[in-house]
Amino acid sequence: MVRLTVRGCLAGVALALLLPGCNPAERTTRVALLPFTLVAAGAGDSAWADSLCRTLAERLAQTGRVTVRLREPAMALLADSVPAERLARQLLADWILRGSLLHAGDSVRLTLTLSNGNSGDPPWVRTFTGPVRPIEPLLERLRDSLLAQISIAATRQ
Repeated sequence: MVRLTVRGCLAGVALALLLPGCNPAERTTRVALLPFTLVAAGAGDSAWADSLCRTLAERLAQTGRVTVRLREPAMALLADSVPAERLARQLLADWILRGSLLHAGDSVRLTLTLSNGNSGDPPWVRTFTGPVRPIEPLLERLRDSLLAQISIAATRQ
């Protein structure tokens, strides 16, 4: 027979708060980043899109506010038909980030879809455009917009 007492439960909660990753206030948000879909692929665009996706993942992770899990290209094909909540459970993520990329000449257009895996809220969708070189300002806008959206949603929960 298992007997739980208030003191035992409080001790368990206190211990959980001391263990790394158990304190909800200290836990980082988990984002599953699916490979970007190419709208009109040219020579070398697939490698460029993969590089852009990985660089964005690094920039998000460097903030310390999110843990990014990159998914394999095959996962992106399967994920299109799976609801965000179910996909988030399967990938152990709080958020699912998808993107479609159009690279034309010296410019790029990236449409991001950020879905909250813990609720049925409508996804956040934004389109970003910018020059291919330098790409840094576009990456900073992407990172800052995503972090702001995740923070806004976290305060509503």
